[in-house]
Amino acid sequence: MTVTTAEPAPWRLQVVLLGLVTIGAFGLILYGFGAFVSPIRDDTGWSNASISAAFAIATLAGGVMSLGAGRLLDRFGAQPVMAGTLVVGSALLILSSTAEQAWAFVLAWGAGGAIASSGLYYSATMAVTARIVSDVERPRAYTWLTVIGGLASPIAFPLAGWFVEAWGWRVAVRAMVGFMIVCTVPALIW
Repeated sequence: MTVTTAEPAPWRLQVVLLGLVTIGAFGLILYGFGAFVSPIRDDTGWSNASISAAFAIATLAGGVMSLGAGRLLDRFGAQPVMAGTLVVGSALLILSSTAEQAWAFVLAWGAGGAIASSGLYYSATMAVTARIVSDVERPRAYTWLTVIGGLASPIAFPLAGWFVEAWGWRVAVRAMVGFMIVCTVPALIW
């Protein structure tokens, strides 16, 4: 009796890389933010409400902007859209770490988080997955993507907390932006 092994589906590496994109973006913008609120408040004296406004803007505007990002994905493809949102979003998130006024932090984080999330969250990674996987394999690929992306919280929240304890919130934000970049670049190259 001959045992044959099936070759791994050709989409698996690509979906794993898209899962890493999700970990990086969700990890910073959604989960890592929770590790920053108290240290930002303690360092700057800004209210929890003003700090949390940055999160709210990033979340709400990112959801709305994902509609436009979807159109851009259809028109230009994944690499330009994901690279553009990574670069612009990262720049604004880094800018937020230099803010001396609450309003500047809220605007920079809100805009940076919205831009990055619109092109790097599931709204984008699932659309890309749909393009690279056959209809038959799509449910399995979505499961892979969702399970990998689901690791964002248990990876990023403690990582952001460790960075804050080691370097303070301003450097921690920059380090988490670096984490998002490291998680995204392999998918852009592939």
